[in-house]
Amino acid sequence: MIDQKIVSASAAAFAGFLAADATLIFAAGPPAVRRFFLTHGVAVTRVVGLIFLAFGAKSLTDAASGAMRRAA
Repeated sequence: MIDQKIVSASAAAFAGFLAADATLIFAAGPPAVRRFFLTHGVAVTRVVGLIFLAFGAKSLTDAASGAMRRAA
């Protein structure tokens, strides 16, 4: 039997997915936003890439420090 908590969590995750998609569609729709991305698309892509790399580095640092604490 499927647990009710799993069903509720799955429904909440799906609702969040739909809300995020609607937000992105709405945010990318206005002409000013479109013009900004067409003009500065390369810079935006690089900044997003740097944020992604920084997030990965922070995650690795946190994982390593946690592993070192457990090993000691």
